[in-house]
Amino acid sequence: MLLTISVVYRYNYLMRPKTNSKEGVILMTTIIPIKDLSNTTEISELCQSQQSPIFITKDGYSSMVIMSMATYEKQMALLEVYRKLGEAEELEKSGISNIEGRKVFERLRDKYGQKTV
Repeated sequence: MLLTISVVYRYNYLMRPKTNSKEGVILMTTIIPIKDLSNTTEISELCQSQQSPIFITKDGYSSMVIMSMATYEKQMALLEVYRKLGEAEELEKSGISNIEGRKVFERLRDKYGQKTV
């Protein structure tokens, strides 16, 4: 049987429950001891059923984080969005003039012509 813990004593202020505002669901942080990693089937099922990372502890301290591939891909996509937003903010601060999206597409159509599918 897999032991999961929803409270961390030392890192409680970092790992409090999060609310998913879309669905109003509270996402609890799941923490398991490293000794439970031997039960790979249950760990895999737990990763697939959760939408958040699972924290692994060793001797009571945070050691690793595991997550499903879907959760990982969502995290990476979110990081990419934040990176692009950061770049856009830097461009805005540098004073480079912006072009409206409509004008960009008009210029592309003028240059390459409008293709019909």
